[in-house]
Amino acid sequence: MNRLLTICLISISGLLLIYLTFSLSSYLSTITEIRSDSAPEEAKERREKEALMAKFEQEIAMTKDPKLGYVPYERLLEAKEYATQLLEKQRKQRDAVPNVTWNNMGPNNVGGRTRALMFDPNDGMNKRVFAGAVSGGLWKNEDITSAATSWEKIDDFLDNLTISSLCHDPQNPMVFYAGTGEAYSAVSPGMGVFKSTNGGTTWTPVPNTSQFKYVTEVLVRVENTVSVLYLASRRAYVGEASEGTPTFLGEDGLWRSADNGTTWTQVLPDVFPAYAYGVDDIGLDNSNNLWVSTGSNTFGDKGGDIFQCTDGTCDVTSDFTKKYDASDNMHTTVERTVLALAPDNSNYIYAIAANNSGKMDIEYFIKSTNGGTNWTDLTIPLNTEPNGGCHVEMNQHFTNGQATYDLCMTVHPTNENLVLLGGIDVYRTLDGFANTTHVGSWTNGGTPPCDQVIHADHHAFVFRPGNSNEVIFGNDGGVFYSSNSGDATATPTFSHRVKDYNVCQLYAADLSPTSGAAEYIGGLQDNGTQDWDGGSPSTSEANGGDGAFCHIDQNQPDIQISSYIYNDYGITTDDWTTPYTQVSPTTGTGRFINPTDYDDINNVLYAASDVDEICRVLNIGTTNDLTDKIPVGGAGLGGKKATTFKVDPNTATTLYVGNDGGKIFKILSANGGSLSSTDISGGLPTGWVSSIDVETGNSQHMIATISSYGVGHVWETANGGTTWTNIQNNLPDLPVRWGIFSPTSFDQVFLATDLGVWSTEDLNGASTDWAVTNAGLANVRVDMLKSRSSDKTIVVATFGRGLFTFKFAADPCPPSLVVIDNPAIGTYVALNNLSSNSAGAVKVINDAVFRAGSSIDLYNDFEVLLGATFEAKIAGCP
Repeated sequence: MNRLLTICLISISGLLLIYLTFSLSSYLSTITEIRSDSAPEEAKERREKEALMAKFEQEIAMTKDPKLGYVPYERLLEAKEYATQLLEKQRKQRDAVPNVTWNNMGPNNVGGRTRALMFDPNDGMNKRVFAGAVSGGLWKNEDITSAATSWEKIDDFLDNLTISSLCHDPQNPMVFYAGTGEAYSAVSPGMGVFKSTNGGTTWTPVPNTSQFKYVTEVLVRVENTVSVLYLASRRAYVGEASEGTPTFLGEDGLWRSADNGTTWTQVLPDVFPAYAYGVDDIGLDNSNNLWVSTGSNTFGDKGGDIFQCTDGTCDVTSDFTKKYDASDNMHTTVERTVLALAPDNSNYIYAIAANNSGKMDIEYFIKSTNGGTNWTDLTIPLNTEPNGGCHVEMNQHFTNGQATYDLCMTVHPTNENLVLLGGIDVYRTLDGFANTTHVGSWTNGGTPPCDQVIHADHHAFVFRPGNSNEVIFGNDGGVFYSSNSGDATATPTFSHRVKDYNVCQLYAADLSPTSGAAEYIGGLQDNGTQDWDGGSPSTSEANGGDGAFCHIDQNQPDIQISSYIYNDYGITTDDWTTPYTQVSPTTGTGRFINPTDYDDINNVLYAASDVDEICRVLNIGTTNDLTDKIPVGGAGLGGKKATTFKVDPNTATTLYVGNDGGKIFKILSANGGSLSSTDISGGLPTGWVSSIDVETGNSQHMIATISSYGVGHVWETANGGTTWTNIQNNLPDLPVRWGIFSPTSFDQVFLATDLGVWSTEDLNGASTDWAVTNAGLANVRVDMLKSRSSDKTIVVATFGRGLFTFKFAADPCPPSLVVIDNPAIGTYVALNNLSSNSAGAVKVINDAVFRAGSSIDLYNDFEVLLGATFEAKIAGCP
């Protein structure tokens, strides 16, 4: 972990650089016409590998508690418990915007990062498969061999949807276990282990496991007729309590429970006294011996060792024998180790270890044919295809710099020499790695092996029980099926099996301005920018790599913008029908997932660049003139990079910019020459400003959200930022990533949080009440919300369950309303004006509420009689 710490410190110190000079000619963009399936996609893949840690660093920066210096993930569990209690309360009183039920819009043909796969032991046909997505939860497919079958989600509101591993009890096949937390990106912590006693239908937490935030493997071993549960666990860096003092989350070690989780014991020998190993893989050979591989622990110590336990119980450290000592073999920088045991021959063990040293990131690749007594070094596969083949990168390890993220290996059930190996692509050996063949590629070069396309970044391979020719694959594209990868005489082929497997991780989304149009765009983790057209949940890829912020022009909807990591944009003027224009600066700037906003009136895109600078693209849709590193004078950006942008809906040349120090700046004439800002933070706390929204028709009224733990998350100003009011009130301490005014009322606000959507029906300053608004949604992180006024539709970008929408019902109230004498009990609403009858006295003798979107005029002869209840409020239609 000390390598990771070094990267984080470099990133932090990099923020201190201030550029004092600006040359327009130095930063002009390069603009080329490309197709989304052409060679620049490969350049994108290279940049992704180089920036693999940037996503992790950005997430920590967005959510860490400024007072602590690290991310207190335990507060999310507290928030979840509070949300559950609040749902009970909501049945009795109404705080949320009422009658909101979200509708899932897919995509149903893309998939998403999948690390856990298991064939159902209760299915005699061996066709039913369970899958675990890293932020999308548990799913089931009744027949993985058929492209026609759909996936079914199991539980939208499982306490944690970050599934990392699956197993079943060999003595009771109805008992399943699921480990949670993604150790190999550390962005999504888990909550220990969940258990099903009815074949995966329902799940409950295993007692006393919530401290295990990153479970890498779960396994049941039968010991003296007792089903004993083992879990492999690692800790992860989550920030610094003080400079040079890293903070970690979770527990290292191999943990054992023989009493259904009531008690747990760390049973693997320590690296040093009281310092456990980080554990990666655990497995059983065909003699029921337990094998364990290790990764670096909290202190960066001693990854790469391999242990075996042959004892009947494996309940004490002395039961474990070290079968491979990494240090003794001159391997001292191992971060992660993957094991593959031959199911039919306990003498054959394969192991591959990753360091964190750039493109040549495989530390060792070894094999034993005598049960671990001796080991032989194996040749590490390289990317050797010539330029124009499967990859641009040549003579690099097959993992291309990200072996700590995507690395897996599986041995054929009855052939110890046939092994599948996964990194970015898929490789196979038929002779125990004397020779290795590249059999599946993420790019389509047209000739073998490039013609066998399978999504990049592999995490799990499982042979089908009863037919070892067939294999399923879990990767960043979801699940793939092969009917012949286990057949030594066949050339492997692959089929995407993601029908309705909606576990996409969206960073951003936008929607067409046209009323009733089911046309959207979304930026997805490692699944590009997806384009929804014609109301179908099936999408097409507009741009590849990591999709990020994206926009649809609200005046010319055929103009659309996609973005890749940092400042790299694709611009179309015909809804992606013909080749798009790629626009990017000559040097990489901005953030990994770079915040942007778009001025639909003047066709200008604004984006983060460097400290006290912005990136801007003028004349979107025509000349697409990008200028990077534009300095912001005046208050600048507070000596920091931008974290969010908002174009004023009332004056499009006015731009609001937030930073990670709790500051908001206002820039007038943002599309002009020299830029100068004014600080309008008005007492906001230190933290990552994640979004800003401005009331249409009233630029003095704004809301801002802060995603950092430990500070007020929602703020409101009624005077253009002179002062801000903390309106968090009963909202728990959890990251708020986005906030918008409701398209029906500026008294209503929706929030994107790490526990779905929350909302308020009535902004009321510091007394504002918030409530969970997740009907139809899931216990999933939400990154962005957008809306359109034409039909009052909201779109929700979730990080694990794809895209959701909700359309408010047509407003039943008339544009204006005249109150007549003696109004009956009830609520009287008008879109615009509400007035009393001026022809004669209007007497209110009952309980009555008057609401209007613009004005309420009560004439002099208006009268409320004693005993009546009367309320007048400008609030729009309810």
